This record gives sequence, structure tokens and C-alpha cells, in this order.
Amino acid sequence: MKIEGFNKKGCVFVGGDINWIQKMQAILSEAKFVDTDHLGRSKKTFENADIIVLNVGTMNHSMYGQVKKSIADDAELYYINSQQSNEGKTLRYLAVAKNKN
Repeated sequence: MKIEGFNKKGCVFVGGDINWIQKMQAILSEAKFVDTDHLGRSKKTFENADIIVLNVGTMNHSMYGQVKKSIADDAELYYINSQQSNEGKTLRYLAVAKNKN
């Protein structure tokens, strides 16, 4: 998928350092970013989301399970491992990401 495909209202990024989230929000302004500390247990976070990007570098197994239970069965699911706040590297990860759902 091209980077532009992630810059839409139906795309939710979960996890990531707050500095990384701020940098990525500046680039992908239409997407929704959720810090794992503020994720909660509500399915509302993923309402109308058709693309979910999990930053697994900052998630624990329990949080992953909460997300999987909350998303629609037909949502596209992508995994990235971006522990640092390097947005350039993250964009390269996204450019080669494959749907894992």
C-alpha cells in the first residue's frame, strides 16, 4: 500500500512513543493515533476503522489482544516495529507493509 493509503479517517495507528505520534500526526493528518495508555477497552476507538496499524515495539501482549477483540473482522491489519521516534524509518516500514489479517 502506498503511504497515502494510510492518511485517511478510517486508519488507526495504535501505540508508539508520544514524540513519534506527534511527528506522524503531522505527516498523516487524517489518520487517528492512539497512545496505548489512552486506548481504553472501548470498541468506539475502532468504529469505522478499516485499516489498523499496530506499533508492536511499544505494545504488550495483553494490549494486542484488546485491539484484536475490538476491530472488525474485515479490517486490514498492519504491524510495524518502530521503537524510536524516527518518522522517516516508519514511512519506509509502511511502504513495504503487508496486510496480516
